[in-house]
Amino acid sequence: MARLSASSPYSRAKAATNQACCAVIPKRSAFGKEFAFLTLLLNRERIIGLRLGAAQQNISQVLLRNFESVKPPDDLVSQFSSHTAPLFDGILTIQRQIQNLRRTRDLLLPRLLSGTVNVSDADSGDSLSREVGKSVEPVAKTLRHSDTVAISTKESPLSEAVAQEHSGNHLELGYELLQSIDQTDRSDVLAVIRQVFSDGHPRARQDAIREVARALGYGRVGPRIQDVLHTDLLTAVRRGILDNVEDELILLARSMADYDRDLLKRQFLAAVGRSWIERDQAIQNFCRWMGFRRTGPIIDETARSLIQGLLRESRLEAEGLNLIRQSS
Repeated sequence: MARLSASSPYSRAKAATNQACCAVIPKRSAFGKEFAFLTLLLNRERIIGLRLGAAQQNISQVLLRNFESVKPPDDLVSQFSSHTAPLFDGILTIQRQIQNLRRTRDLLLPRLLSGTVNVSDADSGDSLSREVGKSVEPVAKTLRHSDTVAISTKESPLSEAVAQEHSGNHLELGYELLQSIDQTDRSDVLAVIRQVFSDGHPRARQDAIREVARALGYGRVGPRIQDVLHTDLLTAVRRGILDNVEDELILLARSMADYDRDLLKRQFLAAVGRSWIERDQAIQNFCRWMGFRRTGPIIDETARSLIQGLLRESRLEAEGLNLIRQSS
């Protein structure tokens, strides 16, 4: 909700979300979904400022329901929607065209590189189109260095040397670069760390960094990736995801039920923080804090038991039936 990633009025595709997402739907059609969307977009920073939580800040339904904004007369909103709806429809059309172009690119590039598509005498786009979908003899023509893109597919596997040479340059013909390691959600990285170590085998720190980087999709481990993942591994040890045994890292516990209860209490308090947070969101934050991708029955049951125990010990305090926070 804070990013307005799913509330666009021109996003009509069917979708499924978890309980951490809020859908804003006008109760009356006269209010106009375009006006609702742009009102939220205009107040984006104000809404973000309402978020609560320490480990993973969130905007609850309670906060959104209490959010107030100016509401114009119905006839004015209706006129506004009649002018803006075609603009949003145009945006949707362009987005679909972009998706189709990307699919076409992904289809053609491997075939061009392998020579499956003959472009030696393609003076027009029609010549190329006729070649797509049928197999021809590879073109006996060496691609120029500037035409080469590091793509490895089942149709046209490039040599390992070429792939390594271009592993850091995926953009030459329009391919999107991987997200910067600094911009990757740390909770996602911790989940990948747990996944890499789920085989139960110990690893030296450098080996662990290489495997985690590979699992995240990075072909090479540069200095920045090295530094950031080194810090992430230290975080994983501090939180009890990994254990450091004789200079090697190993998964401390495969399941939440395998952990020492006192360790879980400490980590739950750290994940919750000192701001009021709904219990369900606190459980999700705790799940991600410990490197699990999603809550299941064991995690949910364990977390709720921890909440009751910490409340009895006065290490957590409650506000009503739903809000909790770390005691001050």
